[in-house]
Amino acid sequence: SAFLLAISPLHIYYAQEARMYSLHVLLVLFSVYCLVKYLTVRKTCFLLGYGVLSIVNIYTHYIALYIWLALNAFFFIANRNFDKATRNRWLVVNILIFILFLLYLFYLLPKIAIMGVVSSDSCWWKFWPPFPTPKSLFVTFKNFSIGYNANRIACLSATFLFFFLFVRGVAKRSNQRGLTLSLLCLF
Repeated sequence: SAFLLAISPLHIYYAQEARMYSLHVLLVLFSVYCLVKYLTVRKTCFLLGYGVLSIVNIYTHYIALYIWLALNAFFFIANRNFDKATRNRWLVVNILIFILFLLYLFYLLPKIAIMGVVSSDSCWWKFWPPFPTPKSLFVTFKNFSIGYNANRIACLSATFLFFFLFVRGVAKRSNQRGLTLSLLCLF
């Protein structure tokens, strides 16, 4: 996967820009790490690390809200037998994350209206990404795998190759929790 990422035209293009995406990916990785460590050793320091990293990630890029929702779903899917103290600590941290997100949202919305991204008389949710269609998912997959200007044959070849590699990787996963976490974040 590192090799494919290194030769991906879209990633090479984005590597030329100084944006928040690298920080976003780093924060996602560390927050997932803290979550997994908390679930295995149940130390509060990992839960606090997860909380701080999640809110910093949401402040870095609003799309991190979806990752936060996926990690919450993973917590409840993977841990049906957690004790009351663990659940209460988890709820407190996530309520704090949600409150801090709301504070950020109330700060962000007027700025969006001023910048002209969303006019003050329109709905604020137009700023959020639109619901993906099957065609947009395929175009996004094509752009990330072989770039913007690939011909149809190269696109179809890459689609079959990468789909095969994806299915092979999923089939080889022996850790059910890891597979659940990976698929939730991918979704």
